[in-house]
Amino acid sequence: MAEYFSIAKSYEEQKNYSKAIEYYKKVLKDKELHESAYYKVGYCHAKAGNWAEALRIYNQLLQKDKNNKNLKISVAYVTAMSGNLKEASVLYEKLVKENPTDASILKNYIAVLMALDRYKEAEVQFNSLKENFPDDESITAIQVKIADGLKL
Repeated sequence: MAEYFSIAKSYEEQKNYSKAIEYYKKVLKDKELHESAYYKVGYCHAKAGNWAEALRIYNQLLQKDKNNKNLKISVAYVTAMSGNLKEASVLYEKLVKENPTDASILKNYIAVLMALDRYKEAEVQFNSLKENFPDDESITAIQVKIADGLKL
């Protein structure tokens, strides 16, 4: 089964997600590799833009491992990418509270708030980003987007 996992990983690296999924699914029979392979099936679906299937898989995995930060982030990201921004904002808000030292979660939350035209809330979160992560390289770009949004 490990060889199928390697083949799947190679297809994934080549961005041939349908072939990667095909081989990751072959690995699902292996008890030791099942969870990793199933996560990778979800990941490849997400990379291919199959948001509904990726979300279904991530939610199933999250039911088994309710405190898994990476799965929670994956669910929030896929929810946002599938267009359900309101739900994504709720998920990201909770993630920010649970992970106050993770700038990437905060930046994704700000992006979702801006996509929802909630620029005042985005500005509050942005101020937190500036205060807690003053060296973050995306501060200027986010600041410009929020300023433009507040002018509307």
